[in-house]
Amino acid sequence: NTAGNSQVRKIYRRHPRSPNFSSDEKILLLSIISRYNEIIEGRRESTGAMKGPIWVRVTKEYNKRTPTGVQRDILQLKIAYKNMKKLTRQRVATGPVDFEGLDGEKQVFEMVCEILGITPTPDNVNSNNSLERGQVQTA
Repeated sequence: NTAGNSQVRKIYRRHPRSPNFSSDEKILLLSIISRYNEIIEGRRESTGAMKGPIWVRVTKEYNKRTPTGVQRDILQLKIAYKNMKKLTRQRVATGPVDFEGLDGEKQVFEMVCEILGITPTPDNVNSNNSLERGQVQTA
């Protein structure tokens, strides 16, 4: 029954898909998150109750300053941050990381490394902006 499937799809498509995050949007999000890093990345019980209000604050600030004008909700920002952390960890684990042609992605990578306490040393970066596998120090 295609008519029934069409109605089901309409119900679940209340919001159109937002555009992908640009590098500038990622950098903005990470710069805001870095100010609240101890709470957002905190593992203690005491930080758990603070995370919700902090994410509300992050979202409001992000939406005021977004370079593209695209408004994002808390869930979109949390997922974007989670995906950036995951990609950074994968890049560190599988290296070398080549950022040629990826405008802004090297800065995103470096910012996530800083937030997570992963500190690439100058010896780790090749002349072509790549990071060799296994040559990462954690803070």
